[in-house]
Amino acid sequence: MKKTAAAAIAAALVLTTSAAFAAPVEFDGDVKAHYRWQTYNYQADEDGGKFTVRLNAKMELDKNLSVYARFAAQTLSGDHIGADFNKSSNSIATIDQYGFIYNNADWSYKIGRQPVAITAAASLLSSGAYIGEDMDFLNGIVATGKSGVTSLQVVAGGVDHYTGSKDDSVYSIHASYSPAKNWTVGGTLASFNQKAVSDRNFWGLDAAYTTGKASFLVDFLKSNASANDTARVFGVDYAFDDKNTLSVYNHKTEVNADILTDWDKGEKGFYYIYNHNFDKTTSFNLMYKDNKVLNSTDEYDSLRTTVTYKF
Repeated sequence: MKKTAAAAIAAALVLTTSAAFAAPVEFDGDVKAHYRWQTYNYQADEDGGKFTVRLNAKMELDKNLSVYARFAAQTLSGDHIGADFNKSSNSIATIDQYGFIYNNADWSYKIGRQPVAITAAASLLSSGAYIGEDMDFLNGIVATGKSGVTSLQVVAGGVDHYTGSKDDSVYSIHASYSPAKNWTVGGTLASFNQKAVSDRNFWGLDAAYTTGKASFLVDFLKSNASANDTARVFGVDYAFDDKNTLSVYNHKTEVNADILTDWDKGEKGFYYIYNHNFDKTTSFNLMYKDNKVLNSTDEYDSLRTTVTYKF
């Protein structure tokens, strides 16, 4: 009830007329049409689509303070796979993000319910693609800014983790700086306190290098679990021009090495991604994933297409 009330209050603040706050409401978002085909060696093949709408609203209360909220909806088709929400049905429509943004000098503080990505390749926690309850949105604060030559991200709050526990909490700091032209190096320290299982602490290192049209990334993460405690990602992006990009990523993510990662817990494999921008608003993405389950003979392939329209 408290969370529902907070959502209603935040949405009302955002959508109140500009006459009341002497500021316009800013809207943006996207519409995504997605379809995927998945082939397994341990179960029947599947295919299915999803259609997603995300609408962000933000309003400035004064020169340093804004209020925000997000409405998101998704519906599944075909074999009803690939849901970005906690699937009790084949569709969802909800206000799932809300809060305040405070900017001061070189720092920005986002306070409220929000998605979060931790580490350079989001190997520890990544909830930006998700919708609704129990999908690791942060109820807390994310502070981003600079201290001298060092860029910092500080995260603190509770996460509505997929285990169903509402008492999980995460604290992290990621720092990065550029020691030389085209180089960025960084490090992460984090703690995840989960009511259902033992607490875990994490540390990680990452580096990125750009040369010409190519960008390289490595991200390594380790927890203090007694086993299956490391994750790593290697990747390269190549921009042929301002419309076409090809990316290849390799990962290995052991089951105790993350909170919620985009890189498939307990698996290893390759991602091949092609992205084409038709214009500033419309893009086409093609991804092929070739993954194997760790310590198993199970493996699967996934071919995915997505058309995105931003507004």
